[in-house]
Amino acid sequence: RDLPALTDYASGKTYSYLQLAAKIESNHRIFSEEGIKKGDKIALVGKNSIDWISTYISVITYGAVAVPILPDFNPIDIKGIIVHSDSVLLFADSAILRRIDTSELTQIRRIFLFEDMSEPDSSGFDIDRVKYADVEFDSPVIISYTSGTTGSSKGVILPLRSLSNNVDFAITYRFHIRGSRVLALLPLAHAYGCAFDMLTPLSVGSH
Repeated sequence: RDLPALTDYASGKTYSYLQLAAKIESNHRIFSEEGIKKGDKIALVGKNSIDWISTYISVITYGAVAVPILPDFNPIDIKGIIVHSDSVLLFADSAILRRIDTSELTQIRRIFLFEDMSEPDSSGFDIDRVKYADVEFDSPVIISYTSGTTGSSKGVILPLRSLSNNVDFAITYRFHIRGSRVLALLPLAHAYGCAFDMLTPLSVGSH
């Protein structure tokens, strides 16, 4: 609980694993207040950051489906993906959001800016309260959109089994170990970066 989990390299802001758990619980309360149900889609578009990661983990542990969008996609593609995926919430960097005509995102109930997200309050947080959704291995947890080199982006639906198998493989071959450090250079919206720069390190206690 006290090990460092995530650090934003530029600012030096760090969350411990306890703070990450508290942030996830806070996000789950937001999802509940917004009427999010199991299987609802939530889009994320932004650069790698603590808030991007904590939101992503919050979505899949809530039982919703994450729609991670590469931040260097053009605004038309970003908007198209949000609409095509039937996302009902959007989390975004303000710089990216300014380039999108949000008036056409009629199915989006609310937009959250990563920069405006609150810090986790872990004072009095009881880890025994942590309870995550029971998701079947074959249930979809991610819709990953390709870079669209041969046309418009295509959505690939990934079940929990797909993420779990990658993480199990990486743990078996000791890609990361407890207390090791990981510098995430790939966009975490990318499938490889997601599996091996984020999910595997967080599964073994890396920083």
